[in-house]
Amino acid sequence: MPVSSVLIDDREPLQLALAVEAYGHEVEFTRLHAGDFQGKSTIGEIKRGDDFFNSVIDGRLVRQAQKMMNTGKMGFLILAGNMADTRCRMEPVIRTLVNLVFEFHFFIIPVMNVEVTIAYAIHRVLSDIDSKTKR
Repeated sequence: MPVSSVLIDDREPLQLALAVEAYGHEVEFTRLHAGDFQGKSTIGEIKRGDDFFNSVIDGRLVRQAQKMMNTGKMGFLILAGNMADTRCRMEPVIRTLVNLVFEFHFFIIPVMNVEVTIAYAIHRVLSDIDSKTKR
């Protein structure tokens, strides 16, 4: 019996789904309209390196957070990889992260940009939050 089930956006690497399954979760690949993964009561976005900085600069991350918040689920942002970028001023990055925490009530989880560490973060979200949520 799976620990819990999770939907993973079909644009994410297959390796991520396999790594999440290895923790005992039932994984379904589907096109998600909000977030990169969704559990019973959780939703999360995964941002890797340049995509993170580009989504801060163009405002996409805040729009994505709004869509995720509208689901009524607990929001998570998994920051994967090196978050140092000399092309981007730190002020908008810090402002966006603070907005995600205080305005959208997101939890932010930094990990290495390796599918296994991203999968472990998803596993902990599903195990620690979704498994304790009453149906």
